[in-house]
Amino acid sequence: MANIEEQKLLMQKIARVLDEARTSYATHTRKLKELLSLRSCSPLGFFSAFSKTLLPLFSFQRRTASAERVVRFVSIFASIRDAKNASDCDAFLEEFLRFLLLGSAAADRTARFRSCQIISEIIMRLPDDAEVSDELWDDVIECMKQRVGDKFPIIRTYAVRALSRFSSDSENSDILDILLQALPLEQNAEVRKTIVLSLPPSNTTSTAIIECTLDVSESVRKAAYCVVANKFPLQTLSIKLRTVILQRGLSDRSEAVTKECLKLLKDEWLAKCCNGDLIELLKFLDVETYESAGEAVMGALLKARLIEVEEGQSIRQFLTSSSNSDGHCSRKVQLMEAEVALYWRSVCRYLQTEAQAKHIHLDVQRVAIRCLGLFGLLERKPSEDLIKQLRMSFLKGPSPISVVACKALVDLAMWHGPQEVDRAMGHNLSPQSQDENMSFNSIECSDTNGDTNLELLDFLCTGLDQDNLDKLPDTDESESVKSILGEGFAKMLLLSEKYPSISTSLHPSLLLRLISMYFHDETKDMERLKQCLSVFFEHYPSLSADHKKCLSKAFISVMRSMWPGINGNMGGSPLMVSTMRKRAIQVARFMLQMMQAPLYARENGNGGRESTETIDSSVQTSPLDFESGEEGLAIRIATEVARFSSKKTAAEKSYVSALCKVVFLLQFRSSEQHAIKLMRKLLNRIAESAQTERDLLKEMKKMDDRLNALELNPDEEFSQDQAATVLGRLELALNFDLDNRLSKLPTPAPCSTKPTSYRRRLRHEEHSSSDEETSPKSIVPQNSRAAVNTRTQRASKTAALTKMNSNRANKVNEEDDDKVNEEDYDDEDEDGSDVTSEEDSDDSS
Repeated sequence: MANIEEQKLLMQKIARVLDEARTSYATHTRKLKELLSLRSCSPLGFFSAFSKTLLPLFSFQRRTASAERVVRFVSIFASIRDAKNASDCDAFLEEFLRFLLLGSAAADRTARFRSCQIISEIIMRLPDDAEVSDELWDDVIECMKQRVGDKFPIIRTYAVRALSRFSSDSENSDILDILLQALPLEQNAEVRKTIVLSLPPSNTTSTAIIECTLDVSESVRKAAYCVVANKFPLQTLSIKLRTVILQRGLSDRSEAVTKECLKLLKDEWLAKCCNGDLIELLKFLDVETYESAGEAVMGALLKARLIEVEEGQSIRQFLTSSSNSDGHCSRKVQLMEAEVALYWRSVCRYLQTEAQAKHIHLDVQRVAIRCLGLFGLLERKPSEDLIKQLRMSFLKGPSPISVVACKALVDLAMWHGPQEVDRAMGHNLSPQSQDENMSFNSIECSDTNGDTNLELLDFLCTGLDQDNLDKLPDTDESESVKSILGEGFAKMLLLSEKYPSISTSLHPSLLLRLISMYFHDETKDMERLKQCLSVFFEHYPSLSADHKKCLSKAFISVMRSMWPGINGNMGGSPLMVSTMRKRAIQVARFMLQMMQAPLYARENGNGGRESTETIDSSVQTSPLDFESGEEGLAIRIATEVARFSSKKTAAEKSYVSALCKVVFLLQFRSSEQHAIKLMRKLLNRIAESAQTERDLLKEMKKMDDRLNALELNPDEEFSQDQAATVLGRLELALNFDLDNRLSKLPTPAPCSTKPTSYRRRLRHEEHSSSDEETSPKSIVPQNSRAAVNTRTQRASKTAALTKMNSNRANKVNEEDDDKVNEEDYDDEDEDGSDVTSEEDSDDSS
């Protein structure tokens, strides 16, 4: 009983050591000492207790990290040979190996797997002075030979690994034969890899290993090059095998295999076998016979930048010059060795390739695109290939390239004319089709390769609409596609008489883009563009009556594009909506000042100057027709306002109010009687939908009185046909009947003279509806007042509460609308008349 208890106690101690050893490799050294101490204290019963404690490992199939730590710990313990207790170590090793041999022949595959695994670990770690009987070694070798044919790959792998230590012994030549026979028949890549790594260097094995460089498995091919590098010096292989190894490895489809072959070439053959002499390496490859192998080697080393031409070396050293009797100098090329010739040929070819590759550098591309643009200016007519390349670079190139291509295209358009550039691309549009084109087409950069049917101006407008064609952070503000296009379009509009191929119907669209760009937050830091557009807007309306007509046409489009809540424009927070409305109002005043700017005087035949415009409205004739004058703009705005019904949204009310206040600032000339009559009709139409807006009605009444004073024949009828003629000249459509309109504007409801108590005034402010959008006070019609006065007190309170709840959500926006309109129009002349004043620019940002 005492022996049993002692063995149990010993097994517990061994189990505790193994449990602690499986947690970390760091504990192995200390635990090995503990286990050796236990064996020395109990030499007779130790093996029995150790083997029983280890039995659970042979039924544990999973290869977990803790299990692998125990296998390694046990293998190290079994292979340790302590000089003081050498006999105990040898005896334990023999007993343990015989124990493992029994497990390797077991029917259970897990037992065979763990037994072969531990045997292979012991054999690989066993020192050379270990004393093991020959009979035991024979049994181990024979058992492992049988396991090479096991049906489970993992068991075959460890069996091959165990035999690898004996494969180079002449006494065990049959082991090498077994491995060479198994290699081509093995289906598992991991077993084939283990066999390749186990083969010793010899003439017999070299062929088999090199054949594995064509294996289907990347890991086997990589292992083959690793074995060649470590076991086969360059001189031991035939020239043919050397070239085969390098050609296969350097052209392998796997990058890992190529790197392994390059490592073999660089670290082993070139550095160790040839002392870094590349010419010497090429001689080992016989490049005169195997030229492609030499080229492959040179290409790989040059690509990896492992070849550096030493200082003083040059191909010129092989050129000699001599002078004949006539004094002429002739050059001769010295005869080179094949290796030297291949070396310099490869170096020169690589340098040429590198020089061509540098053509993709951004700086080189920028210079190339700039040269293309200059060449296009020198051509009598631009060529199709040149335009296609510039268009492709504009769309697909990085930002610096797009900028240069954009400059080139704008320069070509201004030098040759847009129509001539379009002809180079095969666009032969008739003048009639050009006049019918009222707007620009746009494309997405990802939807085209530059070879598109878009005309040049449509094509360039993509630069204003695309966000990904903006400037780089490290470039100055002038190096921007939008900045260049804005400056280019401004020049084209300013000098429109020199570009008759640009349809006048496109001018308002271009002008809209320039105005939007000038007031956009995105361009506030583009000083060059802001200065350019400032000069443009100062001179554009004064150069020509056609320019004023274009400005008049663009007014409504600009306002629609900028006013939040109109024409599908997104709004946002109340603060954002207020800011957007202020900006739109500022733009309206800006365009109004341009419309009112006088035309420049022209030189007459006598060298003097004559005015092209008469400011006095009493004069009956003027070079400006009403389409180009303020009358045309007033009718356009009034027609825009008239299309809104009496029931408007908050955004529509603020929009209409802003437009009306622009109309009230416009002046009519008595010479334009039809325009005056039409405007009066339109005012009647507008007044019907604004009867509750007292301030607007007052201003309409004032304007109607001014127009009435200008009208020469007030009793003369103004027919629908006459109205259609006037609207037709302005390219507007008449979509309402003027004959049945009021003949006189309604008089605004007077303010009540009865004092209002504080409580009633407070309730009035809370009840204010969206109809008060453009005025701080609301005028209620008289008939509504009578109805309210007849209500009972309870009914009045109920109605008031209902109205409060329904209008409270809109209160904030309405108050902002009132504030915007009052701030921007009550003090109309506060900012002065300078169309490019700094105050305007600051407000717009």
